[in-house]
Amino acid sequence: MEQRPISALVFGYWAVTLVLAALALTAYFILDQVITSGENSGTLVNVAGRQRMLSQRVASLAEQLVHQQRAAERDIIHDLLTASIDLMERSHLGLTRGDRELGLPQTMSPELHAIYFGPTYQLDGDLRSFLAKARGVATRSIDQLGYGDNDVIFLKSAARAGLLAALDIAVSQYQLEGDQTIARLRAIQRYVLIATLVALALSIFAVFRPLSGRIQSYLAAIARANEERERATQEVMRLNQTLEARVQQRTAELEATNSELEAFTYSVSHDLRSPLRSLDGFSKVLLEDYSEGLTETSRGYLARIRKASQRMGQLIDDLLTLSRVSRRDMKTASIDLSELGRHLAAGLAERDPERRVEFTIADDLQVEGDAGLFRVVLENLFGNAWKFTRNETMGRIEFGCEAPREAASGTDSGAEPEICFFVRDNGVGFDMAYVDKLFGPFQRLHGIEEFEGTGVGLATVQRIILRHGGRVWAEGQIDQGSIIRFTLPAGPRTPSADGDTP
Repeated sequence: MEQRPISALVFGYWAVTLVLAALALTAYFILDQVITSGENSGTLVNVAGRQRMLSQRVASLAEQLVHQQRAAERDIIHDLLTASIDLMERSHLGLTRGDRELGLPQTMSPELHAIYFGPTYQLDGDLRSFLAKARGVATRSIDQLGYGDNDVIFLKSAARAGLLAALDIAVSQYQLEGDQTIARLRAIQRYVLIATLVALALSIFAVFRPLSGRIQSYLAAIARANEERERATQEVMRLNQTLEARVQQRTAELEATNSELEAFTYSVSHDLRSPLRSLDGFSKVLLEDYSEGLTETSRGYLARIRKASQRMGQLIDDLLTLSRVSRRDMKTASIDLSELGRHLAAGLAERDPERRVEFTIADDLQVEGDAGLFRVVLENLFGNAWKFTRNETMGRIEFGCEAPREAASGTDSGAEPEICFFVRDNGVGFDMAYVDKLFGPFQRLHGIEEFEGTGVGLATVQRIILRHGGRVWAEGQIDQGSIIRFTLPAGPRTPSADGDTP
């Protein structure tokens, strides 16, 4: 009679033990998955935080690339920019598609999916646009970049505003999901603890011992996940601080270098004036007072000395002008370019009355900017047009304005509206294969015997237009004339002294 109750007890004991074993195994696999999720959450927070840091770094390096004048430093910045873009792109693909090497899962939560692909933030599209702009800056040559380059302005604005805010939201969501994972893990801990207590009450001590060991391993895994997440957070903060310090140091070095270069140019130019005046003056005295005692060859040599010293003096004057347009403080006011253009055209006609040149200047060409600098712009553009139409029976020079939508050709959609001005002539023109040389200092497409000049005029024009937030470019054909276009922002804005516009 007692055999059945004993057998039933033994059977019940083993049944309870098996049930508890099944529960323990289930808890083991659940905990293992949650622990893996916790470790993944730490990696996700680290990578997402790195995306935030990299966006600022890419924008900063793009700005440094534009401002840097030395080729060696520019190559270092370019390499850093390219590496940062590649790392940012891989991290983004890993977050959205998964990356086993980086420990990133292939799936994301609905909340994160909404942040990256939803109608509110669309972080995926913003990051892809940011990376495309960044690669555009990295792949273009320095001659194609400028202080007011639209892509660089876009990168700076995105890294400081919308993109930065969206990345902060994504990092917060990754941290929130990591915290939720830890919370679920702790809840499961409690369930395992209860199951363990029940196992102690319904079974023998041998059932509890292996289970307690597993619990300790789970606790250790939780601690490791927490430590990993804390280390990732600290690393992101350290990298941000280091990057900011490096950017400030590099900016200070660039500013010091630019100041030293400008001071050197100004000093050397002034020191060269005195000996050049002496060369010209003494050569003139020899030609005027001692001409009878000189041979024709000697007089020719003296004339060539005077001509060379005068050309060198003009080069120094142009160099000083180029230096001044970068260093002088800008005073913004309303300028009537039509009136200024007619005044300069009258001066050219009075200086060379034998020339037949027809000027066509549009009415009501109004801009906001520095009047002195815009006078330099038109003096150079009108002077070039006047010079290069010298061989024409009837020269034609036109100064006007194009519609904003035409001026925006070649720019990205969504760019700020701008107004385009132009100076067109029917002179000798130029080969478009050499258009990149036009705006470099001391670059000439015609020999000095054909047309006088130093090759600094268009470089000065470009520097002034960039300081006003615009762009300048040239088009032309040989013997078909040329056209120089420059743009200015259509809306009111305040130019800055270093060529950037806010």
